[in-house]
Amino acid sequence: MVEKIILPLFLLLTVIYLQCMAHKGNIVDMSMDNADNNTGVAVNCGKVDILLSWTPKELSPSGEVKIKLSYIVPFSIDGGFFNASLYFHGDDSPFLGYADNFDCDTMKQYGIQCPIKKGLRFTFTKAISNLHVLTSYPGYYDAIVQVWNSQNDEMFCVNLTLKVLEVYNGPDGY
Repeated sequence: MVEKIILPLFLLLTVIYLQCMAHKGNIVDMSMDNADNNTGVAVNCGKVDILLSWTPKELSPSGEVKIKLSYIVPFSIDGGFFNASLYFHGDDSPFLGYADNFDCDTMKQYGIQCPIKKGLRFTFTKAISNLHVLTSYPGYYDAIVQVWNSQNDEMFCVNLTLKVLEVYNGPDGY
């Protein structure tokens, strides 16, 4: 049961990262200065600058989310390792984690040219309209996602808190 929530969240974050790399030439106006109470913002937990936000802040399984990312690739990457941990909001220990290696072949499966050179600057906006998989998992969650290249250089680390809303079906309940 827990895998049903963590895998979609990890896949979502991984797909966002990989799609950002695939759209490396696209520059989109993405000012983080306009964040408001309806915008969720990830906290950088590493040494590399990365800006990640999403709207709306509270995710509804019947809605959509718009994700914005701004990032400069700090080191060349031809593969590496990622680690993601999911916590119930406020807990010290994760209830689920997923870690794996990836290489150029994996990156190419997502249409990403490999290797990616240091210094690549990009911003990326992605709307995800099918959040139905979150229906069974309302609540608050904290996630930490870390990525390193094959030389063990930190590519990024983000810490985010997500709220998944319950779906209300009418006056008789959920």
